[in-house]
Amino acid sequence: MSLLPVIIPVKNEGENLIRVCESITRQCYKEYFEVVIVDNSDPEYEEYITKRINVMKSAEVNVELLHGE
Repeated sequence: MSLLPVIIPVKNEGENLIRVCESITRQCYKEYFEVVIVDNSDPEYEEYITKRINVMKSAEVNVELLHGE
C-alpha cells in the first residue's frame, strides 16, 4: 500500500533526475512511496531515463514511467 505519491515531471533532465532518484532510494520508508515519472523528453534521453528507473527498481522503489506532456 502506497501512502505517498511522488510525481516527477521530466523534460531533458540530467543531473536533477540523478539527485532526485538517489534521494528516493536512500529513504528509510521507500516501500510507502509510489513514484511516477512523467517523461516529456526528447528521444535521445530515453535510455538515460530507463537507466534511472532501473536503479530505483533495484532499490525496491515502486516506480512507473508515463510518456506524454
